[in-house]
Amino acid sequence: MKNKLIAAGISILATALVTTFLLFDNPTSKNNTNASMIENISFLLYKSSDYLQPIYSTCVAQVHVAIEKFSAKGEGTVIWDKTFDTKNLSQYSPVESPLKENVEINNVPAKNEYLVVRYDVTYNSKGSELKIPNAVIVKNANTQKITIGI
Repeated sequence: MKNKLIAAGISILATALVTTFLLFDNPTSKNNTNASMIENISFLLYKSSDYLQPIYSTCVAQVHVAIEKFSAKGEGTVIWDKTFDTKNLSQYSPVESPLKENVEINNVPAKNEYLVVRYDVTYNSKGSELKIPNAVIVKNANTQKITIGI
């Protein structure tokens, strides 16, 4: 009889603990590694000089931008890619009124993934090319402004 009372008491206690745990467990209070963010990235493309000298009359530039999402393991996937039209250097917008491109990237996990924005500026003058690579890491910034001077 005594064993039955002890077993019943343990059973009631276990049921009470499980019920309490289920009622008061708040999953939003835990660090949720699957929580996703929206990253807003703005590109401001402008000429950093007036390029009015005759030496620049045959010089053109092209800008290529790619956004990659990297996992915690370092595996990257291109999720956005754009090549801006090739223009004469003097045709780019001045710094006071840059060309703007806004990109919204959804579902970026806040804890285990990050974005890398790579942009290359390729200059061409009479067939001679110079490519200048650049990269910016975007992690938990929500909004990132990237200026690209030509």
